[in-house]
Amino acid sequence: MPHRGRLALVALLALACLLLGSAASFAAVPRTGRHARVAAVRWVTPGRRASVAGGVSGRRCRVHVIGSAVRAVQFRLDGHPLSRDVRAPYSCQLWSPAVRDGAHTLTATALDAVGRRVKATVRIVVSNHRSTSGSNATASGEGMPAQWSDSFESGDFSAWSWWGQGDPTYAHRDVVDPTSEGVAPHSGTHAARFETTPDDIAAGRIHAKLYKSFGTNLDTPQSKSPANVSGTYSAWYYLPTTYHIAGPDDWVSIFQFKEQYRVPSGPAQSDPLWWVQMNNLDWAKSMATAWKQPLPQGTRPDQPVAFVSRWGSDWKVKRNFVPVPLGRWFQVTAVVHQNDRIDLTLDGQKLDTVYASEYHVGPFHGTDSTQWIFGVGNYSNTSSGPLYVDDASYRAG
Repeated sequence: MPHRGRLALVALLALACLLLGSAASFAAVPRTGRHARVAAVRWVTPGRRASVAGGVSGRRCRVHVIGSAVRAVQFRLDGHPLSRDVRAPYSCQLWSPAVRDGAHTLTATALDAVGRRVKATVRIVVSNHRSTSGSNATASGEGMPAQWSDSFESGDFSAWSWWGQGDPTYAHRDVVDPTSEGVAPHSGTHAARFETTPDDIAAGRIHAKLYKSFGTNLDTPQSKSPANVSGTYSAWYYLPTTYHIAGPDDWVSIFQFKEQYRVPSGPAQSDPLWWVQMNNLDWAKSMATAWKQPLPQGTRPDQPVAFVSRWGSDWKVKRNFVPVPLGRWFQVTAVVHQNDRIDLTLDGQKLDTVYASEYHVGPFHGTDSTQWIFGVGNYSNTSSGPLYVDDASYRAG
């Protein structure tokens, strides 16, 4: 073969190898097109304008996600966080009796590995066949006063409905002149003092709290919760500078809403709905890190940090953490909007807003509901030191 022909053949073979190599390299690159991302979200159930009642979850509340690399699906009701699912099939969790009857919007937002969000909505109709005529009524209706308060100047707990009279599971709760312990009352000359000592905890005495019940014909077989409990609930707290929450599993509940209701057999039962809880700073930081949200500020690992919790919390909804002041009085306030939400603040700073789509806001056992209950104090599994409460109040509207 002539020299030029050999050169041409070599060049041709080199070009062929180059092209084959490029093709092989191209084939080896993983596909990152539309099938590696979330392309669409489609509601499977409930359908458009479907009527729902009771608990809605699993197969009754499900979406189909088209695409791959799905990180999670966030569900919302009327724009408020509802639940989150990280594994297919993607299902929501809705307790429909906690919201008003009528039309609502469910939204499912899928998030993929590259940060793309795709959402789908469906309109549903909640129908639990209950009257909603009182949902916008003033809270000073039957069973609720226009206002109520206790500054503890009576020297006792007579303004409250229950403070553990004769209950062996209750620890220390007293009305005191706190100046004897170096604490100036928030107002007047008295305050309530609560404490669970190490001996109390060892003996199972974890309760040191007060409850104010609202309703009609209280403590009779005909007792009935108010039709509407909306309004502003508040209390002032003082924690000494030595107050601490030692371990990550230790907790203290200081502010609470409960409902009492009849059961088919046995005495009436009462369960908490929402409450303000304190854990320590280290635990709060670990939760904030897991949720990828700003860390609460503070230097002491055992410093108390407040947040809002609820009955049956599954921790799928992020909570806000606010460090608790030590060595001065601070105020916890909850503005209740029945069947909608509760706006909670600590010294005027937002603590959290919680929604009926997460859990009930107000009594929900219908004709079996016997009392709406507001509580303050120290309900705890640990010994953290004394805690003082003053000027607890409720105001309608």
